[in-house]
Amino acid sequence: MNEIAKIELNNRLIALEEYLNGDVLSYTGGFFTDTETAFRSIIEDLVGQKKSIYIILTSNGGSAAVVERFVNIN
Repeated sequence: MNEIAKIELNNRLIALEEYLNGDVLSYTGGFFTDTETAFRSIIEDLVGQKKSIYIILTSNGGSAAVVERFVNIN
């Protein structure tokens, strides 16, 4: 992704956070065990900062068991 696209995406995510009054996390990629740890860490860091966390997922597949664990992070 080029730098201009990153800046635009970040600006739109910030605007969305302001509109929703919550944190917004966007994840694009597969659902595999190695991504689960990083994803969980990010969610745990966001907990308590704002009332809500909104997650936008775009996936090309992966492990159904990992998807289930992603969904059950709380």
